[in-house]
Amino acid sequence: MPRSPSGSHEKDPAPIFMKTPAIGILMLDHTLARPPGDPGNPATFRFPVIHETVSGVTLERLLEKDPGILDPLTASARRLVEAGAAAVTSGCGFFIYFQEALARLLPVPVMLSSLLQIPFIQKTLGPNRRIGVLTAHAGRLTRVHLLLAGMDPRIPVKVTGLETEPHFRAGVLVDRGRYAAGQIQEEVVSKAVALVKTDDGGPPVGAVLMECTNLPPFAAAVQEAVKLPVFDVTTMVAHFFGAVFRSRFS
Repeated sequence: MPRSPSGSHEKDPAPIFMKTPAIGILMLDHTLARPPGDPGNPATFRFPVIHETVSGVTLERLLEKDPGILDPLTASARRLVEAGAAAVTSGCGFFIYFQEALARLLPVPVMLSSLLQIPFIQKTLGPNRRIGVLTAHAGRLTRVHLLLAGMDPRIPVKVTGLETEPHFRAGVLVDRGRYAAGQIQEEVVSKAVALVKTDDGGPPVGAVLMECTNLPPFAAAVQEAVKLPVFDVTTMVAHFFGAVFRSRFS
């Protein structure tokens, strides 16, 4: 048995990744820059993550809700579980369409989309305020997606998309496109500011929820601009991780 520096015969402490459960992350077969804040970047999280690309599942197939996605998605998720994932999330909020099916098939918790935070946020805001959802594509984020996430239909959310913004489109929606972080941030902040304006006759926006997992790198800038709580995939995963890896209170 190896000796410790003190000369005792105690075992050396296990590496942190042996003690701490990992979160598995299912990634689209889509290549783009992933700075810190993006779930595709391991530096985003303060705990171990395992990435698995769902081969052949492109962004366009996901936006079209292609039912053929479920089989490769399930196979990839099972590989994450076999690799030690204590829970499974994803690198795109539109995977919400497959949330119920995958949760039924896996032996670990599944949280495929930041949209799953909608019921929680709605309860915190009450009926007189609503959530503003910032999405990669407003035309593809349907009421079905929102209801699958658990939205209270009596308090509809307000949705704004980034699909027409040139830098966002080139850097995120286009595979292997040009990623200009500064210009994308300007577009994201501008859209967020417009989102929280109550010019549509509805209740005021009390919180921003980012559907798109490529948006968390800009969450702080958005919060500085709108002065509201900002939720995204990283807040969801961190919340869940806090439940599966508890620290003792002194």
